[in-house]
Amino acid sequence: MTNKNTKILLYGINGFIGKNLVAQLIKSKFDVYAISSSKNIEISIKDLKFFKKLKILKIADLNSYIFDFAILNSSPNNKEKNSKIFNESYKLYEKILRKLNKKITLVYLSSGIVCFENKLNKSNYLYRSYKKRMENMIKNFSFKNKNDYKILRIYSSFGPYMPLQKYALGYLILSILKNDKLSLKSDGKFYRDFVFVNDLIKIIKSEIKINRSLVLDIRSKKYFFKNL
Repeated sequence: MTNKNTKILLYGINGFIGKNLVAQLIKSKFDVYAISSSKNIEISIKDLKFFKKLKILKIADLNSYIFDFAILNSSPNNKEKNSKIFNESYKLYEKILRKLNKKITLVYLSSGIVCFENKLNKSNYLYRSYKKRMENMIKNFSFKNKNDYKILRIYSSFGPYMPLQKYALGYLILSILKNDKLSLKSDGKFYRDFVFVNDLIKIIKSEIKINRSLVLDIRSKKYFFKNL
C-alpha cells in the first residue's frame, strides 16, 4: 500500500502537534482527512498549501469512509479542573469510534503523565485519569475488532506552532532568538524530557508501517533517533 492510497483520519488538528501532523502527513502524500470543531485554524503561510489538501469531515459522515488509520490527538487541556469537560471528551470519542470502520488501526497520542504516581494536583489528576481511561478505550476497541493499536505516551514535545510563552523551553528559545540572558532555576527533582515534534511524527509514520500493537513511551533517552 502506497502513502497515496493510505487513508488517515486525524482528530485533533488545532494544537501545535496536530498542525504539524497535517503538514507532514500530506507532505508525505498520505490521503488525509480530519475531524475539527473549529473553522478558524491559524496556519503559517508555508503550510497553507498542505491544509488546502486536507479534507474536513463531520462525525456523522465517518461511516461513509474506509480508513486505514485514525490518529487520535484531541484532548482537554492538562490544566483543566472541570471533570465534566473530560467526560464530554470521552463520550465524543465513544461516538467517533462507533462511526469508524472496524478494520482500522488506532494511533492514540497519550501522555507520559500516566506513568507518574498519584501525587499531583487536582487538574493533573483529572488529566492523568482521563488519559488512562482513553488508553483502555483504545485497547478495548482494538481487542474487540482484532485490530492493531499504537498508544504513544508523549512526555513533552516542541516545534513549530508551539506557544513559546507557556513553557520554560519556549522562554529559552525566545531568549536565544532575542539574544537575551535567561536564568532558569530547578530543584533538580524533575525535568521536562522534550522531543522535537517532527521526530515524533517520524515515529508515527514508521509505526504505521509495522503490523503490531504496542504502548510506547516517547522520551528522548528511550528512543534511538539515529534510526529515524
